Amino acid sequence: MSDYTAVLGLETEIRVYNGSTYDNIPWASNIALPGITVDMVDSTTNSSPNGFREKIPGLKDLGDITFTINFHDDEETHQALWDMQQASELGLWQIAFPQFATNNLYEFDAYVTGLPIDSPLDGLVVQNITLTGTGNIEKSTE
Repeated sequence: MSDYTAVLGLETEIRVYNGSTYDNIPWASNIALPGITVDMVDSTTNSSPNGFREKIPGLKDLGDITFTINFHDDEETHQALWDMQQASELGLWQIAFPQFATNNLYEFDAYVTGLPIDSPLDGLVVQNITLTGTGNIEKSTE
């Protein structure tokens, strides 16, 4: 029997740097960090063995980070997301997993690239945020 225990995402936080400290984005849910992808570059030549393609790793891409917030226009960090998108401002971001004792903090740079608001007749007004990462992502312990 394994010692593995499933962990809820309940306490996960997404934060944005405000110039002096990181602010938690309140009422966030469904935080998705897709992981790094690696482009593969075709390195096939006329002498590649047995007619098979050969490939080497190319550039890495952080991709898009997504999350949902229960939207309220009076909330400062929600307004800051709008301001960052309108100014094409590069943000410094953190995703924290306090459920874990080690390797629980991811830090990255990203632009706010999507801010659609969904207002269903019989549901919460939510905003589905898309951040497009640029550069490296750092993993550490908080």
